[in-house]
Amino acid sequence: MFCLAIFGSIIYVAIVSKVIRVQQRALIESLKRINLEPKQQQRSRLLKWTAINQQYLSLCRFMEVYTGRSQTLLSVSLPYIITVQCYMLLTVLFKMESFADLTTAALYLLIIAFFELFLLFIIGLCAKVVRLNGAFERANRRFYLRWIFSKEAQPRCSTKSSWQMAMLKVRCVI
Repeated sequence: MFCLAIFGSIIYVAIVSKVIRVQQRALIESLKRINLEPKQQQRSRLLKWTAINQQYLSLCRFMEVYTGRSQTLLSVSLPYIITVQCYMLLTVLFKMESFADLTTAALYLLIIAFFELFLLFIIGLCAKVVRLNGAFERANRRFYLRWIFSKEAQPRCSTKSSWQMAMLKVRCVI
């Protein structure tokens, strides 16, 4: 029963992180589409950008709640999985002595491989959510820099400030 609870919680984490990734990808794609719009529509682009960032903030609030719940689940289940892996590996290495135990050892190694793949699966899902957060941040930065250097966002004076000159250098790096 405990094993079912552990794997059920990990399945929950996998499903929720998949939902978060789908929402993140949709928001990133809409932000990239805004960046490709013509510069004549700067005001509408800014309004769309604001709406996308508000949606992303609500997604971040959801991720905060999800992280609080899944942290407990993962804190319990991952050490359990690692302990079972170590115990089974030690059993295979030190307790299997005869040729008749070869099938049992193969079964244990298969279970160890399953646990390892499951562990890597969960770590990969969490890492993809973090990577998409960084992608959204980069797309947001590109929009911001493009907006700053547009004609509508330029100040009325003719000379550029030192801050704007520094931003020009940053734009070359990105």
